[in-house]
Amino acid sequence: MNNIKIYHDLCHTRKSMNRSKKDSYYELHHIQPKWMGGDDSEDNLVLLTAREHYLAHYLLFLHYRDKQSSAAFHLMNNNINSKYRDSKKYAELREFQSKKWSGENNPAKRIEVRKKISEGVIGKKNGMYGRTGKSNPAYGMKHSKEFLEYKSKLHGQKIEYKGVVYNSIRQASKQTGVSRFLIKKNSNTINE
Repeated sequence: MNNIKIYHDLCHTRKSMNRSKKDSYYELHHIQPKWMGGDDSEDNLVLLTAREHYLAHYLLFLHYRDKQSSAAFHLMNNNINSKYRDSKKYAELREFQSKKWSGENNPAKRIEVRKKISEGVIGKKNGMYGRTGKSNPAYGMKHSKEFLEYKSKLHGQKIEYKGVVYNSIRQASKQTGVSRFLIKKNSNTINE
């Protein structure tokens, strides 16, 4: 199936209909997406029904299968009520994204990205900056017994990770540089 041909046919047939937002509900779509250098000129815009707009982004994703097309289609899926989401298309998208950006391909693993994220939330840029005592939204709150037991179990038990015994998942994470999630997934709890 030639997904890009279907996409262009969809856009150009709808463009020739001279639709107007006054007549019905339509969504504005860039025929050549902005992430591909498209602009806001009249020639590059088309009015699509919500369903057509969703399908247009799905066709772009099927054809390009890159970060930009998957992000645009992902946004389409997250902007709608999940009750009406096409679960098969959404699963296909999320599986693609998971494989494409897992491990070392994850942008958050790159030092420059982590630094940029960190710089965006330090000092006065942090929403909790200066919020101590009664100005802290969590002031006076108590954790539930279940939560404290969970945290104790998670962080207070000895674990074995790759043949080394650590006092907690937190300690293992600090010493190995591996995320707590991966350590929890790949370790054994030591019952004493």
